[in-house]
Amino acid sequence: MSTEVQEKAEGGFCEVKRIPIVAGNWESRGDLESLFFASNNLNMMHFDPGTMQVLVAPSDLHLMEVSQTVNKNINVIAKNMS
Repeated sequence: MSTEVQEKAEGGFCEVKRIPIVAGNWESRGDLESLFFASNNLNMMHFDPGTMQVLVAPSDLHLMEVSQTVNKNINVIAKNMS
C-alpha cells in the first residue's frame, strides 16, 4: 500500500469518466396519495444506474415517505435550505 500523496489529479479533464446526473427538485404540494402516485411513476422508469445517476429532492417533510417508496436505484436527497 502506497502512502505517497499525488501532486496533481489523475488524468486530464477529458480523461476522467463522468456519470451523468439527472436530478429533480420535487415540489410536493399534494397529499400523500399524490406523493405515492409520483413515486410509482418514478419507479416505472427504466435506466442503467451504471450509466446515469437519478436523484430527487422532495420537501423535507416528505423525505422519509419518498425514500421508502422509490426504487433503490433512485437517490433521495435533501434540499439546501440556506
